Amino acid sequence: MNKITLADVAANAAGIKKKDAEVAVNAIFAAMANELAAGGKVQIAGFGNFKMKERLERVGRNPKSHDPIVIPAAKVVNFTAGKQTGNAGSAIFVNQCTAAGGVCRRCNLHRLFAHINA
Repeated sequence: MNKITLADVAANAAGIKKKDAEVAVNAIFAAMANELAAGGKVQIAGFGNFKMKERLERVGRNPKSHDPIVIPAAKVVNFTAGKQTGNAGSAIFVNQCTAAGGVCRRCNLHRLFAHINA
């Protein structure tokens, strides 16, 4: 999903023009970016938290020549999924597993989701 698709969904849900929904979505993302740039934290209940995190300088390898290179320090956005968002992936998957044959036989993807959500 991209911003245009998100604006379309918001316009249909709210019963407003797509142009107005696009302005609202852009305003929300601009407000989030400004808050993160100022060092703040964005918390969206039921979805997750965004915050800035500092990545330290580290040594990496050039994949082609295998020479060591220095990767500079950087500030990156960190997202932590909320309980509802984190469990959504496994709930969808379990429903798909059980819908086909009744009992899920603990397929590889199901084990992967169980490991991630543990």
